[in-house]
Amino acid sequence: MKLLLFLGILSLNLNSIAQFDDETIVNCPFDADGKINYTNVLEYEGMSQKDIYNKMKDHIRITSASKDYPILISDTNKIIGKSIIQAYYNGEYRDVVYSYKLYFRAGKLKYELTDMVLTLVSNAKMQSGAFWTVDIIDEQIVKYPVEEKYKDKSYRKRKGGKMGVNLEKKYGFFEGIEIEVGKIVEGYKTAMLKKDW
Repeated sequence: MKLLLFLGILSLNLNSIAQFDDETIVNCPFDADGKINYTNVLEYEGMSQKDIYNKMKDHIRITSASKDYPILISDTNKIIGKSIIQAYYNGEYRDVVYSYKLYFRAGKLKYELTDMVLTLVSNAKMQSGAFWTVDIIDEQIVKYPVEEKYKDKSYRKRKGGKMGVNLEKKYGFFEGIEIEVGKIVEGYKTAMLKKDW
């Protein structure tokens, strides 16, 4: 009887640890192809498709488009392009390039933020001299689809913006992506509120 009671208490403790763990882990949305894909439909009652398109095109030009990441496709039905966000990865903020796809109908905007790729610069180093100086002899850009990092739970942990050594807030890798996506979507929402005059 004591053994059953002990096992029952042990299983309750393990369940409570698992529940706590689930609350501290970022769960990203995936599409049918196994890619992380943030998607939703925003509604703007009384706005025409053309008005939504024009406001979003202006918003994208100001916030996302650049010579490195121009708008790729733009017509009154859709805007497709690439842009960049920053996410905290292994001790510093790194670039994450993503694709955005915006689709327009009267009173509606559907967005998809997907094809996220972590971009790292890899340096081949050479040590030389009596003082062990380090020279960078080769620099390579390495790209990882973020789905590869999703498999490792440590990148999905929430750190809650703890202050770092340099008084900067530190977030988990996917927590940072989640925050940046939230800012992008909030920008989509507020873009519709801007008056033409």
